[in-house]
Amino acid sequence: MVKGIPTNLEQNLLDEAFIKNAVKNAVKNGDFDSLSDETTEIPSGVTIKDEILSVKLNLEDMKSIILEEVDSLKRNSNTKKNLQQATDFYKSNLHDIEKKVENIVQKEKLNKRISQFYNNDYDFKKTILEFSNHLKIKLKSKSKIYF
Repeated sequence: MVKGIPTNLEQNLLDEAFIKNAVKNAVKNGDFDSLSDETTEIPSGVTIKDEILSVKLNLEDMKSIILEEVDSLKRNSNTKKNLQQATDFYKSNLHDIEKKVENIVQKEKLNKRISQFYNNDYDFKKTILEFSNHLKIKLKSKSKIYF
């Protein structure tokens, strides 16, 4: 059964009497005005039923081709949806990564400033520390009280 065509209609299309009646009605109603007056010879041994079966087989072949195309379109649509979801996911993660990188950069800048602070006037600071240590030693030695 072809999708969308009822079973009884398929059976009617295979019935020669139904087809003859439909052709007579079409001719009587003038539906074939655009046809030329030339007659087309039908090969002997070919019946309307055979031709309809042939058309039905062709339609089934076309149906399978159409279904394959529909499946291909669905796959492409699913792929597009997946790519969109992945894009959204990576964009949100990119924002998080950028924030983390910015935090790391800020920490590095702070570390650099601290390092520069301690490196500036290192000799002067070293001298002051040595002098303060020397003072502590001297103060300790003078603070001894003898009884």
